[in-house]
Amino acid sequence: MDLQISGKVALVTGSNRGIGKATAITLSKEGADVALLARNEKLLSQTKNEISSIAPNNNGAWVTPYILDRNDPNTIFIGYDELYKSTWINCHNPI
Repeated sequence: MDLQISGKVALVTGSNRGIGKATAITLSKEGADVALLARNEKLLSQTKNEISSIAPNNNGAWVTPYILDRNDPNTIFIGYDELYKSTWINCHNPI
């Protein structure tokens, strides 16, 4: 399937498991640059490594994890504004 999203930035919250993780994997396979956002740093790192092994290089696409915890306001705003400006796809899952 070609969704024509290669090089587009995708923000996926709750991306370390379940629907969010599946969405991040699919978007990455399609060549999107994926920003993984979730609370659990260990699971987030595992998801990044899994995506990198499933879809290596993805035509130069990147996968980057970001810690995001709605209970910690400091994590919500660090870098989010800058990242959001370049976002083309938003996938918000409960986190």
